[in-house]
Amino acid sequence: PYKYHLLNLSKNDKVKLTADEIYRELSKKEEVLYNDRQDISPGEKLAEADLIGLPYRLVVSDKTHGQLEFKKRNENKTQLRNLKELF
Repeated sequence: PYKYHLLNLSKNDKVKLTADEIYRELSKKEEVLYNDRQDISPGEKLAEADLIGLPYRLVVSDKTHGQLEFKKRNENKTQLRNLKELF
């Protein structure tokens, strides 16, 4: 089963490359569901992530500046982290 839900909330090519890199690195060690669809809004992606309910949500966007937003399903707070901090 998937442990991480990775969401790319940007249409920016640089952010997409960052999200793709995070997916490649993280999927070497864990099962990752990666939502990089461009045909739905960021709000729809976040709502779907909440409905699916995986243990950890990771968000990459224009606002994260090369890091990712980390959120545990059972907590309300989010944190900015880099990939190395996940392990």
